[in-house]
Order: sequence, then C-alpha cells, then structure tokens
Amino acid sequence: MIAPYLAIYRTKGAFRFSLAAFIARMPISMMSIAIVFVVVAETDSYALAGTFTAIGALMAAFVAPLWSRAADRYGQGRILKIAVPIHLTALLGFLTVIRLDAPKWSWFLLLIIFEGVFVGTGQMVRRRWSYVLNGDSKLMNTAYSVESLLDEIVFMVGPIITTLCATNIGPAAGILAAAIFLAVGSILFVAQKETEPTPHPKVRGVKHKNPIFTAEVQAIFFPFIFTGASFSATGLIIVGYADQYGAKSQTGLLYAIWALGSLIAAFINGALHWKITANSRFIFFTVALAIFTLPLIFAAKIFPGNFVTLSVALFLNGICIAPLIVAGYTAAENLVEDNQVTETLAWILSGLILGGALPGAITGHIIDTTGAQTAFIVPVISMGISIITLIIYFKVWLKPRIK
Repeated sequence: MIAPYLAIYRTKGAFRFSLAAFIARMPISMMSIAIVFVVVAETDSYALAGTFTAIGALMAAFVAPLWSRAADRYGQGRILKIAVPIHLTALLGFLTVIRLDAPKWSWFLLLIIFEGVFVGTGQMVRRRWSYVLNGDSKLMNTAYSVESLLDEIVFMVGPIITTLCATNIGPAAGILAAAIFLAVGSILFVAQKETEPTPHPKVRGVKHKNPIFTAEVQAIFFPFIFTGASFSATGLIIVGYADQYGAKSQTGLLYAIWALGSLIAAFINGALHWKITANSRFIFFTVALAIFTLPLIFAAKIFPGNFVTLSVALFLNGICIAPLIVAGYTAAENLVEDNQVTETLAWILSGLILGGALPGAITGHIIDTTGAQTAFIVPVISMGISIITLIIYFKVWLKPRIK
C-alpha cells in the first residue's frame, strides 16, 4: 500500500518542498479559530467573531487566484517574497489594534490587508508535484492524496496548537503561533529553487482567459463553495459547542478527530488506482459528504453535551473530505494548460474559502441565540445546496474532457 508513496518521494527535491509547504500552510487551520479566540475574548460575541472570519475568508477567496496567476507568470518564489512580509506585518498590526482597543473599523482594515496578501502554498505545492511528475495521472493521484493527507494533519494539529496557545498563554498566542509557521515554512519553500515550476510570462497580444469563466471549472467551483460553507460552519460550531458545555479545552480534540477521519481516507485514497474518473469520484464523494453531515445534528440534538457521540459523527463526516478534495483538484487540473494550473487550483481553493465566508455570521447568531446544537442545521443545508449545484452542471459532467 505504501509503494505509490515511495515512488513519488523518490523524485528529487519532492520531500523538501512538500515538507516546507506543509509547515507554511499550518495557519490555514489555525487562523480562523485563532481569530475567534481573540475576538470573543475581547467582545464576548461569537456573531462578531463569525463576521470577522467571514470577511477574512471573502478577501482571501478573491485574491488567491490573482496571486496564483502572478505565481504562474513570475515564479512562486518571487511572489512569496513580496506577499508574506506584508501579510505578517498586517497580522501583527491586527493584534496591536485589538490590544489597544482601537475602533472596530481598524480591526477590519488590518484584517482585510493581511487576508489581501493571502498566497496559498496549497495550490503552489500541487503545481510543483505536477511539474516534477510531468503530469503522470497515477502518480498525481498519489501526490494529491499526500497533500490532502498533510492538509488533514494540518487541520488535526493546527487547532490543537491554537487552542493550547490561546487557553494557556493568551488569546493572541494562537495567531502568533500561526505567524511563526508561515514565516518558517515560506522561507524553506522559497529556498527550493530546483523544483520551482518555470514561469510563463504573459505573451504580448494574447488575451488571458480566466478559467473561472469556463463551465467545467464552475462545475467544481460552485459545489466547493457550499462544501466550504459546511466546513466553516462545522468548525465554528465545534468551538461554540465545546464552550456551551464548559469544555472549551476540548475544542482542539474535536477538530483533531474530525481531521483524523479525513487523514485515514486520504492515505487509502492515495494508495488506490481508481478505475473510475475524477469527475465520477467528485460526484460520489459530494453526495457521501452530504449524507454524513446528517449525523452531526442528530448527535448534537439527541445526545446534547455528549462528546463521544459527536466525535463519532465528526469522524464519519471527515472520512468523505479528503477523497472529495483530491477528486476536485484532479478534475480541475486536467482542464487547463500548464500556464494556468496554479490559477485554476487557486479558484478551486477559493471556492472552499468563499464558502467558508458565507455561514459565519448566521452560524454565530444561531449559536448565540439558540445554542450550538441547533446551529448544526447550517452545514446540513450547505451540503444540500452543494448537491443542487451538481445537478445544475450535470451536462458538464457528461463531457469526456473531464478525466
């Protein structure tokens, strides 16, 4: 079962750039929950915290494809050298204005700035795999599964680190820990010059065609929006649920159990040589995730305050996540030329991030007014809408171009 993994890591430089990207993207699992800890500690409002995370996600979703297009044109290292220092500076400014109890508009301003230079190493590292493996479909499935597996480790470990820092050191410590991971990981990633994909500068007179305006990319992008909404709502509810039942320190553990299900699924997925296409897998796992979102609300409603039943429900839900993400990325990459791969992957990631922005305020409002157990209806509805978008683009999935 481990043979495919050994095969991809024999590629020169693969382990180093994969490890560096893993470190650099730790903040993606830490920042939202870290912001919640900081804002709730200062204002005691989950609704306001949800609004902050929503605005941040919207900004990140908008700019990520733009930065990724720039990375395709000018090189990954060059873009990271510009964006990461600005991001870190604005992040420290965000903590400073909160600490000084400055007007709320200044909080939002700094939030918009540091999210405005969000450059995801997730799509960059996947582009590197495509580059060093020359697009080999079997090896790419394993490579993408590796990155999804590492994503799940990120989402399993990151919230625990954030929770421990925020509850044992101080609310702002979670954000500072995320900043350290980003700085170290980005430096190491930029240093891997031998595996950096060749830039594709814009050709004079050739108009750039944005991949998001193609129906094929939209067929993945829109379902991912509502899948991301489900993820985001579930993440915020976990924090509120643990807090509601006096077990705030268990937040990280619940996140870890949720991610563990996805991690196990990612490992198995990467070892398999699928006989069905990526688009078929995408449809199957979207439906499966929708089905396994239902146990969350049942566990919370029928067994309120029982963390064992909620943990089981989260684990089952997590099993569907990694295979779905891998299938989405694989289908998307097969749609475009090499000079648009990073941008296309960024749009797919932006779908998840954009979806993460949608339910924040309403989920926080439900938690504040009726309790976290009721708020689990939000991820259920989100996945229902994701299924509807699959149906809307059904004709696209029948086209043979999607591999």
